[in-house]
Amino acid sequence: MATTITEKKLQPGEYTWQQTILSHMWLVYCVSFPKAYSGSQEELTNLATASVKKTLASQQAQKLIGKWELVWGVNVYQRWRSIVADSTMYIAKYSESSDIDNIDKYVISIAGTNPFSIYTILFEDARFSSVKKWNEGQPWNSKIDAASTDEPAIPSGLSTGLEVHMSRMQDAQGNFLVDILREIVSNATKPVEITVAGHSLGGTISPLLGLSLYDCQSEWDKDNKATIKVVSVAGMSPGNEAFAEYYQSKLGDRTERIWCDKDIVPYMSTVNGLSTIPTLYAPKISNNILVSALFNTMQLVTQQHKYTPISQTPGYSGSFEPSKLSQKINENEFLKAYLITECSTLIYLIWLQKLENIPFMPSVVEDKFEELAEEFSKLFAEVITKMLGVGAIVDQELENIFDYLVNSVSTIPVVGALKQFNRNLLSTASLFGLIDYYLQFSYQHTQQYVNYFGFSEFDLLRLQITAKINEGCEEENARKQKPNTVVVEYGKAKDDDIKDLLNGEGKLLNNISDVVVGLKLSGTVEQNVQPLLFIIEKEKEKDRGFCG
Repeated sequence: MATTITEKKLQPGEYTWQQTILSHMWLVYCVSFPKAYSGSQEELTNLATASVKKTLASQQAQKLIGKWELVWGVNVYQRWRSIVADSTMYIAKYSESSDIDNIDKYVISIAGTNPFSIYTILFEDARFSSVKKWNEGQPWNSKIDAASTDEPAIPSGLSTGLEVHMSRMQDAQGNFLVDILREIVSNATKPVEITVAGHSLGGTISPLLGLSLYDCQSEWDKDNKATIKVVSVAGMSPGNEAFAEYYQSKLGDRTERIWCDKDIVPYMSTVNGLSTIPTLYAPKISNNILVSALFNTMQLVTQQHKYTPISQTPGYSGSFEPSKLSQKINENEFLKAYLITECSTLIYLIWLQKLENIPFMPSVVEDKFEELAEEFSKLFAEVITKMLGVGAIVDQELENIFDYLVNSVSTIPVVGALKQFNRNLLSTASLFGLIDYYLQFSYQHTQQYVNYFGFSEFDLLRLQITAKINEGCEEENARKQKPNTVVVEYGKAKDDDIKDLLNGEGKLLNNISDVVVGLKLSGTVEQNVQPLLFIIEKEKEKDRGFCG
């Protein structure tokens, strides 16, 4: 039976502990949702770290959630072809824990799916036609298997996600998660409480990460100082029936599962849940044939592997968003970009499900599917932009995209035959229906939780801080790229010294170097000034008379 997080107030913060943990779940989205920032892994890591630190240090945040200290991260994982944050995680310590119950409280906050991370959607979220045995918390070392098993097992995609968080994400010093936890507990002078928390994919990974840490706790906590707790919000079922039973026996009484009954994600990975999804918003939003096509196929896989929730906690009753969300698309460029990416990926998944089952997908094949998904997203973006912009009929364009995909996949090895795919699924009408459905789902999966649990003030704060930091970074980069030549009048020099300078040597070069250092140290010029232009006057030669 799942536990319930205490509702007591944290002093001096105004939020309950539940609201505080939820705030951390949204804070770790700082570079991925609702705005997905792009850049290198280093750039995104720096932006995320600055955002989290500044948010936690702000008086407004401390008024709400109390004082917290970032102790590890923010760590961003980025697949080699990606330009967005594919996974994000950090550890924070509640600085006032000792004032409450003499316990050091930490939270490991895990971000959910970045809607612009095609790889995460395709190969972590949606890859559950095959499984890997739990293997004492290291399923990534197990053999991938398309057949069902009576042993604890999790979808192969979630095994990849767990591996990323356990053994791929590291800080600048090369420390992995268990390295930091080992340091935390070894330095602790009182009991330690670690809450692993996440929303969406983060809410699916958090029970897996918590259980993996529990199974290997003797490796990082030999004195058993730490108690592991889990808060899973809006997550899918992370494993089969045997896994759910094993999880309950270890962390069941330390886990809280939170979900909304109008959010489709918690219904995924269970047979009964998947059958509910197509009509979840009826009659206000009618059944969509694209949604039905995807989840009907997923039902067969789910039934085979007996995926089961980690607890039977009922979802709370959410409120339907009554406004015509689709009318807002053209008013919000981010919303349009988000919708294009999500809908194109969903349709790509429908198409992908029609391929013969591939129990093992080599990395080269994964790369090809990811490339196709990116190309498809670009093509689809043009079509949906045209459709939304002028209300055009785009049936022929959709037919062309389908033909392109079929031709592209024919060159991929080990794929097998393409099953019968109903081309009538793709039409202008079905796309408009999908948009209405998906926008309602997007609200129920994200903003619904913010509104219901009442932490919108913190959510708005973290968005504003991240945007401001990013704006400053952009201004700094723009400033660095502007011409910043500084002209310095050096004075007179001998002809021979000038010639040596032109050859990159001599005392004049040394003197100029000293001048440059002095100008930078004094703040007269900026540290990154490039180049410095010196004007040097040639000395007149002295008149030595007729005889020289």
